[in-house]
Amino acid sequence: MDEFFASAFWTGFLWPLIIMVAQSVLLLVVLLIAIAYILLADRKIWAAVQIRRGPNVVGPWGLLQSFADLLKFVLKEPIIPSGANKGVFLLAPLGDLVAVDLRHHHGRLVVELEISVPRSAALGGADGQL
Repeated sequence: MDEFFASAFWTGFLWPLIIMVAQSVLLLVVLLIAIAYILLADRKIWAAVQIRRGPNVVGPWGLLQSFADLLKFVLKEPIIPSGANKGVFLLAPLGDLVAVDLRHHHGRLVVELEISVPRSAALGGADGQL
């Protein structure tokens, strides 16, 4: 076992990879928690502006409200219209993103694609220019 930990594979590749993954996960968790509490502060501030009670139902002083919202979002059942093709309905947003990526590869127009005006406005900005 000592030979493995002294090998070039462990010291040169595997151990730095483990450290990078751990640091990335730690940074992600810290950022997600910070954003959750920033959202809570935003809700409380707007509740005070509107002279109403803020989110104070979940946990002490409402500190778990953002996490309850996340749980609600994750467990929410997607609504698919009965007449729609399920595959096309679920994959249409991905197709739009692929179209945008094809149109703008490193800042230059690669392929000219015709996309509807509302989608162009939503994906490209207020002027509708992709």
